[in-house]
Amino acid sequence: GSYSFNLTMNRFGDIGANASIITINASNITIDFNNTIIRNDGFGAFLNATYVRNVTIKRVKVINSSRFDMFINLSSDISILHSHFVNRVGSNTEGINIYHSNRTIIKHNFLSSTGVYLLGIIKSDNTTISNNTFNGTGGANTVCINLVASNNNTINDSTFYSCARGINLESANYTTIYNSNISNGSANYIRILARSDHIIINGSYSFDLLSGGGNIWVDVYSENITMENITAVYSASVGIQIDDGSNILIKNSRLENNTNSGQGINSDGGSNITIIGNTINNNSAAGIVVAAYQNVWIENNTINNNTGTSAQDDGIRISSGINVTIRNNTITGNTDRGIILDGADVNYSRVENNTIKNQGTSDDYGIYLRSAANSNATGNRITAINAYGI
Repeated sequence: GSYSFNLTMNRFGDIGANASIITINASNITIDFNNTIIRNDGFGAFLNATYVRNVTIKRVKVINSSRFDMFINLSSDISILHSHFVNRVGSNTEGINIYHSNRTIIKHNFLSSTGVYLLGIIKSDNTTISNNTFNGTGGANTVCINLVASNNNTINDSTFYSCARGINLESANYTTIYNSNISNGSANYIRILARSDHIIINGSYSFDLLSGGGNIWVDVYSENITMENITAVYSASVGIQIDDGSNILIKNSRLENNTNSGQGINSDGGSNITIIGNTINNNSAAGIVVAAYQNVWIENNTINNNTGTSAQDDGIRISSGINVTIRNNTITGNTDRGIILDGADVNYSRVENNTIKNQGTSDDYGIYLRSAANSNATGNRITAINAYGI
């Protein structure tokens, strides 16, 4: 059936923690609130739906909730459309909570709060989050989307503003994020951790990160991560940070003008890392820094004018890694070396056909194989270096 509301509910101040203003027990219904304004000053949820399926909720405006805006539990095929959830109060508010539910659609909504998170997807699969706007209003710990132990989810064409973290993926497998804008955060825009597997990020734009561990941060044994057509610019942090993971591809992305000693790409661990076709310019530290276990491929990148004061502001710096290939890159005008392999664990590396010019200060090198066993440098074009070619 279909149900329609056309009224203003101004205040519900006595809703307890386990209660709700509206409880849905029926399946196969559409509820159109016709832009009804609901003020929920209690600790309970505005709406609770449990053990239902094929329910559409649309055009509702919920303000001032103290805990949940909506709680969807053990349900399937729920759609939340064209609604506003704003001005939630208190540090423990949790916005929309989708728990043990499948095939949820969250589309064309506006969510704003300083709470724990605006949208939580917990142990729920096949969720589509599309064309939404999230505003964390500067909350020090606010996460816009918290996606935990959930599989086959899509986040697309959404805007994230002023959240401590835009998107948090924790044990979230087969997740796709594309065409989203993220800005003015204080920690990370996208964090991937706790063995998240098969993650695709494509066409996302992030800028003006105020601090933190990286625009995109891959952490804790995550695997099979593809980051393509990413723009990460004008932030006080690293463009892309990899602390641990394997089978990671960074391709055709633009990582520029990141400050506060922010490298373009920094890898402190991982294996099978491919960095190809990226533009990495004008960052306040090195262009690419890799400390990996094995199998690193860096090819066809443009790395220009990355400058800093650490004496390690190189175009490409490899401090550990077995089987490293660096080839066909263009490296110009960085503060220190063009390419440096420097570490006891750098072994079986190839530096081939790179173009390096206008590089370093009076005692620097175009290519510096400082500590690199069983490694070769061949076919490179090195010009206008202030000290040594190789």
